Amino acid sequence: MSIEIANELFDIADELDVKHYHRFAEQLRASGLSMSNNIAEGSGSEFKNEFNYFLISPED
Repeated sequence: MSIEIANELFDIADELDVKHYHRFAEQLRASGLSMSNNIAEGSGSEFKNEFNYFLISPED
C-alpha cells in the first residue's frame, strides 16, 4: 500500500514540477519514499511491538 501511495505522490510531484513548485514536489517525493523506508526499517526489528510502531499512525 505504501508503494501505491508513493506512486500517487510522485505523479502529483511531477505535475507540480511542471508548474515550477519544485521544492514542494521534492518534499512529496521524500515523504513517499519515507513510508516504505520506515516499514523496511521496522521489519528488521527484533520485537513485534517495535515493528508495529513503524506501521501504526499515532491516531490509531
